[in-house]
Formats: sequence, C-alpha cells, structure tokens
Amino acid sequence: MKIRNYFFAFLSVFAFTAFACNMGTSRVTEETLPPGTHKVVVEEVIHTTTYTYLNVNENGTIFWIAIPRMEVEKGKTIYYTGGYEMPNFQSKELNRTFETLYLVQEITDTPNKPEKMMQPSKESGKRAPVQEEALNIKPHDGEISIADLYSKKDSYAGKTVKIRGKIVKYNEGIMGKNWAHIQDGSKFENSFDLTVTTMNTLKLGEVVTFEGVITLNKDFGAGYSYEVIMEDAKASVATNL
Repeated sequence: MKIRNYFFAFLSVFAFTAFACNMGTSRVTEETLPPGTHKVVVEEVIHTTTYTYLNVNENGTIFWIAIPRMEVEKGKTIYYTGGYEMPNFQSKELNRTFETLYLVQEITDTPNKPEKMMQPSKESGKRAPVQEEALNIKPHDGEISIADLYSKKDSYAGKTVKIRGKIVKYNEGIMGKNWAHIQDGSKFENSFDLTVTTMNTLKLGEVVTFEGVITLNKDFGAGYSYEVIMEDAKASVATNL
C-alpha cells in the first residue's frame, strides 16, 4: 500500500512539474507587443548620405523602411511604431523608386523600451539649427514676408502664397523632393526661417520667389517635423530685389 501511495505521489509531482514547465515555455515564446508596434527582421541594408534603407520581413511580408542613417546588422530583429507611408518614393541618390516605403523615426531592439537602439550617425537626417542672417528682402507683387506668414499662420493654412527669400540651406533628393530654407530678414517672435519643398533645382545663396501651399504642424517622421512649411512650391529666381 505504501509503495502504491508513493507511486501516485511521484506521478502527481511529475505531472505538475511538466505542466509548470510547459506554462513557462509558453510564456517565454509568446510575445505580446504594445499596440502599433512592428517586429521585423532586417533582410537587407542600404546606406545613403541621409538615410539607411532597410528591407524587412514581418511575419512573411517583405517591405522597405527608411530611418535616419545608422548602422544596423543584417539579420537583426528590430521593433518600431508608426511609420509615414511614402508611395512611389524616388531616391535620386540610389537612382531607384520604391513602390512603397515607410519613413520611420526610430527603431528599438526591444518592444517595451522607448529608448533608441542606437544613435544616428552624424550624417543622419536630424536637422541642424539654421543661423539667422542679416537680410532686408522686401516682398513684391502680392508676396508676403516670413514675419507675416508666422504671425498669421492659421489664416494662411491650406492656402497658396508667394514668399521671396534667400536660400540659406539647400538639400536635394530627400523624400523625392528638394528642400530649401529661406530667410528675408523679417521674423515673428523667434521664427525667421521657412522650409520649402520643391521639384525645382536651385542654388545655395540665390534669392528666389516661391509659390506653394502652406501646411501647419507637418510631421514626416525621422525628425522632420515643422510648425509651418510650404509644400510643392514652384520657384523662380528673383530679378527685382
């Protein structure tokens, strides 16, 4: 009788231990991701001056994301949230068009920690501050000044305006567009610089009249967010200064 009792006791302990081990294994292998978090494996890495392009695999679905330039290992599992979809994105530097690209602000190596997996390199897309220049460029022919734009930004939102200014910073081929920072010497509070996107090819130092649509609080991701921006502007080099 004692042997039989010991035998059943042994079976009970064994069964409980096996059940506990299975529960522990299940908890380890099942990963619950925060809402909106993507877990992907890096299949391919391409670097450009500003961005790092990653071909990633999410549960068998392959697609491209772009992050500020940084070192990422092929085969690495990374996590990200959000992502700004850029259909038919053209990279002039790569001479390549991506059918769909997601612009991602940051990646992490764990799903629950907000800190970045690694810091972008010095060549990343983070914007350096633009220095204010001493200028005196007056508006002509229905143009408005930068000070006027910022002081009445809500009334200009969604409207097409003309602004004349000197190009103090210029980058080509970012997100398929050319980007210019212009100043005219006027400012409202601490706002003296306007970012403009255009398909026109320009030169640093030119005085240009831009005509485009004003957008407020635009966030492209990857550190590109703007209180005020003029988008898809047409540019003409000013002749009457």
